[in-house]
Amino acid sequence: MHRFCPYQLGMVVTLLALAFLARNPCQATIADLPSMDRTVIKQKVMEAESGGGRLRRITGEILVAGKTKLTLRTEEEVIQEFSLVGTDLYLNGQPSSGEALYPVYPGRNIQACLYIDGEDRVKIVEAWYIGGEGKLVRLHPPDPDGYFSITLRALDTSRERRFLVSQELNEVVKGIPLGTCLYYQLNLNGEIGYILISQ
Repeated sequence: MHRFCPYQLGMVVTLLALAFLARNPCQATIADLPSMDRTVIKQKVMEAESGGGRLRRITGEILVAGKTKLTLRTEEEVIQEFSLVGTDLYLNGQPSSGEALYPVYPGRNIQACLYIDGEDRVKIVEAWYIGGEGKLVRLHPPDPDGYFSITLRALDTSRERRFLVSQELNEVVKGIPLGTCLYYQLNLNGEIGYILISQ
């Protein structure tokens, strides 16, 4: 967790948005309490598996990406290069290209799940770089699996949304006072996996 003054927090969010807007028409999503919609991805995976067998999954963060290749650091900390020839790419649930998957902000790489067929070809890349700003209005007790959830209120509207929080941030969220403004990013599971606190 990092702490920023309100000005710095706003600048970070603005710079992230502008970096994507300058790069590609399919961008990272920074909006009013955005969340993940995996409908298109699930449909695409079902179609691919119905025609060619079950796809295996490799997850991690994208280190380098281009038109035809992608380098991923897996969750096991293994660095692998993959061909993107014939691959369907999605960024934040929308069709995209390899160039849009290039890391945008130092230390905050795009996360991805690669769906690979029996011949080791990458059929689908599901990439996510999605976050937003909100005010903490409620910390919910942990569920039976030990996951906390929090309710955030949008900064410019009365809209509220509840998010699961990655277990890695359990101690962090317990220490955040209600009413605190923060920036969050979601991980591949749709949980809040990164928080910037406004001081």
